[in-house]
Amino acid sequence: MNKQFVIGLLTPALDGYYFGTIVKGLSNFANKEDIKVVVVNANSHFNETYALDYVDLWVVVMNTISDHYHDQIKQKGKPVIGINTNLKTDYAILIDNEALIIKAVEHLKDHGHKKIGYVGTKKYRDGMERLEAFEKYNQESNTFQFFDTFTNNIPMIAKEIAESEDSINGLICGTDFIAAELINELKNYQIMVPEDIAVMSFDDIPVAQSNLHSLSTVHIKFDDIGRYIVEAFLHYTEHQSFPSDSIYLDAYPVFRSSCGCEWEDETVGLTNPIETIDHLSELISRNFILGQRIQFYNTEELLQLNWLNQTPIRKGLLGLKDNGTFKTNMFETFDVVQEKQTKQTFYGNIHSQAFPPKELLFNHSFMGDENTILVIPIVQEDHYFGMFGFVGTDDIMTQLMPLHTTYQLATYFAAGYLRANITERMNNYSQQLEMVSDIIYDGIWEYTNTNKEIVCRGGIVQHFGERTNYANIDFERIVNIIHPKDREFFIASLALDRRITKQINLEVRVITNNNQLMWIQIVGQFIYVDGKLTKAVGSVKDITNRKKADAKINELAFYDTLTGLANRISFEEQLAKEIEIAKDNDQSIALILCDLDRFKVINDSYGHKVGDHILKTVAARVKPLLAENQFFARFGGDEFVVIMPHINDNQEAYQLASDIVQVINQPIYDEHRHYQISTSVGISIYPENSKATDMLVSADIAMYSAKAEGRNRIHIFNDQIKHHNASQIKLEEQLRHAVEDELSLHFQPIYYVDSEEIYGVEALLRWNSKEFGKVSPRDFIPLAEETGLIVSIGEWVIYEAIRVMKKWQRKYDVPIKMFINLSSRQVNHPNFSRELKRIFDITDIDPRRISFEITESMMIDNFEQGKLILGELIDMGVKLSLDDFGTGYSSLSSLRHLPFQILKIDKSFIDDLSAVDANVAILKAIIEMAHSLNLSVVAEGIERQEQYDLVASLGVDFIQGYYTNPPLPEDKIEKIFQEKTPTKTE
Repeated sequence: MNKQFVIGLLTPALDGYYFGTIVKGLSNFANKEDIKVVVVNANSHFNETYALDYVDLWVVVMNTISDHYHDQIKQKGKPVIGINTNLKTDYAILIDNEALIIKAVEHLKDHGHKKIGYVGTKKYRDGMERLEAFEKYNQESNTFQFFDTFTNNIPMIAKEIAESEDSINGLICGTDFIAAELINELKNYQIMVPEDIAVMSFDDIPVAQSNLHSLSTVHIKFDDIGRYIVEAFLHYTEHQSFPSDSIYLDAYPVFRSSCGCEWEDETVGLTNPIETIDHLSELISRNFILGQRIQFYNTEELLQLNWLNQTPIRKGLLGLKDNGTFKTNMFETFDVVQEKQTKQTFYGNIHSQAFPPKELLFNHSFMGDENTILVIPIVQEDHYFGMFGFVGTDDIMTQLMPLHTTYQLATYFAAGYLRANITERMNNYSQQLEMVSDIIYDGIWEYTNTNKEIVCRGGIVQHFGERTNYANIDFERIVNIIHPKDREFFIASLALDRRITKQINLEVRVITNNNQLMWIQIVGQFIYVDGKLTKAVGSVKDITNRKKADAKINELAFYDTLTGLANRISFEEQLAKEIEIAKDNDQSIALILCDLDRFKVINDSYGHKVGDHILKTVAARVKPLLAENQFFARFGGDEFVVIMPHINDNQEAYQLASDIVQVINQPIYDEHRHYQISTSVGISIYPENSKATDMLVSADIAMYSAKAEGRNRIHIFNDQIKHHNASQIKLEEQLRHAVEDELSLHFQPIYYVDSEEIYGVEALLRWNSKEFGKVSPRDFIPLAEETGLIVSIGEWVIYEAIRVMKKWQRKYDVPIKMFINLSSRQVNHPNFSRELKRIFDITDIDPRRISFEITESMMIDNFEQGKLILGELIDMGVKLSLDDFGTGYSSLSSLRHLPFQILKIDKSFIDDLSAVDANVAILKAIIEMAHSLNLSVVAEGIERQEQYDLVASLGVDFIQGYYTNPPLPEDKIEKIFQEKTPTKTE
């Protein structure tokens, strides 16, 4: 089985001799096997998961991830390889630390050093094993002393060693980095290496080989890790298990000056010019300058990503959090010499577990010659903004210390992004305050106990007959201005507790002097002294526009703008109310769900204007059929729903549904066209066959049952439909896993009509389920189409058919054609053509040997789109066959506009033929017209001698059917090839 494989690597760092070598080594060896790699710069405190949806193997370096993260990986059922980790994994790449520690200690003792200490940490697997081995080996001599780099830094440890009373004269360091820094720190206490203390360490990184330190160390072949990962994975894919024993890296001691050995200079260290100290300085300088510059960018400048032009990164992805998903852009940068702006393209909103998108990993135009994407979270303090996906490993240094250079880019971006967001929010808040101060008052009012009148100032006064912005108004006049329906509320709101200060905030309608309705907001405070109102002040504001906007928002929220019907939100509220009423009164409710058949085809073919016209027409036709108490809503898309309260029996609901179907089925006219549309209806009844909580689900299941039976039908939900749906769900669940080991291909030969020579074979999909046994294609192919699984299954079929074809080509040298069926979902997938080109490239197959079979219905659904797709296939060089001709509505006149080379006449058409049947004349005409269009003709379903004789006499070119061979598995077809070698070519 051919498959696109992806390995995921979880590592705490990307660069450096250890981590960088693992990243680059895995990338290089995986590339040789056409395996893609996703490297995630993770840490144990961060639980966001990436690429879980599709990664085939995970590799965990050290204790990079939390137990929670590890559990999520295992829940996906994917194997895990561990490198230097304490996590439980399926396979491990190890170092024989105990044997190496023994060699190191014995070597120091050979130099006369008896009091030996260990400097390192036990927070990762190698560190723990080295420490345990060191403790075990030194138990008898009781000379053990451990200095923990996790709790103390190197300067503190150097001080502790210098002040120790044990006179330590030998040290084993967990890594070369520790040893190099410790040697420098010990010099501050006049402790020299190796004269006072001998030192050995692990890793043999370039710094260990320099004249400055000349470390005696253990050389470990980290370069082999990438190869071992790929080899173990290939073994797993073939055997579904790893090799029985974990593998140990090759390692051996190298004795130099730090242990007291004589050491001659050799060509070691940073030999590559790009990995010199000068380059290191430039790298640090580059990141520092970028970090400083980014802190002064605004959000727009940051998101333009032009600052990446200063780095070796040329392609990648940026995903920023957006309501639970990540808004993802593809980008391409250009070096500063070209002076081009970074190019960006919006990819879509995706979940982190699908980041980076698998289809981009296998997209050559995006990845180029690279096979690796580096995923780096964009995190600043407690703020998680999203992630980068950098293509390639050019920014990773393998000979230098782990400086996290690539990780720094994401960190600088996160810091700049956080700062820009805060700055822009502050600026927006400042602007809002200025605007509010300008518009907050349309008027202010004041009442004092001295004049017993309300003084009002502001432009709002003129709406009530005053010529200036100032007026004295008594309370009775104010009450008369208030809209009659709001007066009682207004007066009740002023029924104050006279012992305390009272605040009011009212919204009421008033009548202006020109008899217009105005909404106003009255805000104020009433002040009482000894139970008497002494003063009241406040503001008044015209909120008419806001109220109109609220009304419009309410309309948009609860009503469908196209049809004017209630929308889904209104429907759900109304259904809840009706169910409560039905419960209280022991009544029944019917829910009628209508879904227009093939509406998408019309909408896509003729445009949304036509689609909108049809939806409005359907709404207008159904409305008059409904009683006043029946609720009608557009549920969404091309679905409509009716709630029928307190029905007497199911027949009432069925009758209304029949009336609805009848009016929808009438032709719909639009300008010079008319459209014939039907609807499938599902009905659920409460409480007879649906619970209150799943009425909609039941109606939906019944509706899909009606569609599955042929559309334009009415189904009432019942136990039979329920059980069938449950069976379909279970079948779908099993089908999702079938592609791994339960699907296979059978092959049916297609013969030349005038000989026993094979022209080609048709690949036919079979499913032998562990749970259901042999499942008929008539059952699982429509299910795969409906669920979208046909896309991945179809991809597997193409791969597998080509694999078999190449095998036959090598083994038998047979120049046959391979006929492969395509589905509409598969062909209409946006990546189909691109993926097909890639398959042809990597399999090195001649596309002219492939004939794709397209059904009539696929062409009917969208004729113009079909022409476009067929043209792309022809450009690749493949042959095209029109399958099942005679079962649909294709006409030979339309076929002349399509690039088919072969016409396959369906078995059902052949079955109806007899020597005296009028269909014979029709078939003869079809064959002759097909030949006039330069189409070869295949007669499918030939089962008997008389059928063969008839179609042969009518002039078909090829035959296929049980008369010659049934569909056969791969090994049985090969037996036929051993007997017959096709020699004819087209």
